[in-house]
Order: sequence, then structure tokens, then C-alpha cells
Amino acid sequence: MADSNPTGPGATVALTMQSHHVSFLKGVLETCKRGVEGDLASAGSHPNRERAEREAAAYGHLLRSLDSRAIVPDVNVIEVVERLAESVDTENDYDRAVREHRALCGLLGQLQEGWRR
Repeated sequence: MADSNPTGPGATVALTMQSHHVSFLKGVLETCKRGVEGDLASAGSHPNRERAEREAAAYGHLLRSLDSRAIVPDVNVIEVVERLAESVDTENDYDRAVREHRALCGLLGQLQEGWRR
């Protein structure tokens, strides 16, 4: 396995994550890869064909890396993960969920503290 990336800076990164996270990520990445590949197959002239092909390749690279638990990251992989994380945050209204969680934890903490007195 190479220890550096000929297309950009960086060395091999060991992916040290719990197996249930790997399983979850594989499912998400496989779904994304199939979606992009489906878009490419169904659209005669995809408006962003080069980008979609890079995305599909990046998802494939990520999936292989999850199997080997190591990756030499490149700009395409980083961009795909960034866009996916942003999309998940937006779809799940993450900022709102964090605010609600903090407010409820704050309230719960005060209630528990008062109850113990």
C-alpha cells in the first residue's frame, strides 16, 4: 500500500473506527454511489458529468478504504464527504437539534439538581 498520495498532499490515514460505524458508513456510501451511477446511466448528457464521475469514483474509493481500514485521501474524497455531511446536517436540521438538545439538557440538569436538594 502506498504511503503517500501522488495527486496531492497527505499520507495514508488509518481508519480506526468502530465496526458499527463502518457498517453504517458503507450503507450510506453505497446508496450515494448507486444514486450517482444511476444518474449517470439515465441521463444521456449529464449536466455535470465530470463531477458526477469524480463523485462515483470517490465513493468507490471510500468503500474500498473502509474494507482495508486505510485511505490516502484526495480532494475528491474530501469534497464528497464534506458535501454529504452538510447535506445530512441540512436534511436533519442539525443546528436546531443541537439547540433543542442543549436546552433540554440544561433544563434536565436544573431539575435533577433541584430534586436532589
